Amino acid sequence: MIKPQFSVLLLLISQSADITFVLIRVVKWGNGAKLGKYRWYENGSNRLKHTIRRWLFS
Repeated sequence: MIKPQFSVLLLLISQSADITFVLIRVVKWGNGAKLGKYRWYENGSNRLKHTIRRWLFS
């Protein structure tokens, strides 16, 4: 199981929204039955990335 902290780390590493989307898809596909648990990453990825960037560059 991929921990939420690791997913945030992936968002930090990938500055591209497209790459982030692909990573989220891979995470969701890899977790099979846990899809619902990771759905919010797809919906909130842009908001989360914006928040992280605000933390890093504020």
